[in-house]
Amino acid sequence: MIANLYQTHYAALYALPVTLIFKWIKTLLVLNVRLDVYVFRKQVNVVACFTSSD
Repeated sequence: MIANLYQTHYAALYALPVTLIFKWIKTLLVLNVRLDVYVFRKQVNVVACFTSSD
């Protein structure tokens, strides 16, 4: 009984940082993708400006 309680407690302690890390990584990836898309659109706009001016 005590060992079982300890296991669940340990699992909860272990699961919390893991979920936080995964949330952080997910947020970082989403921000990175958004930044990439933003930069890509900027580059496309710049290229479009240069090609249209010719």
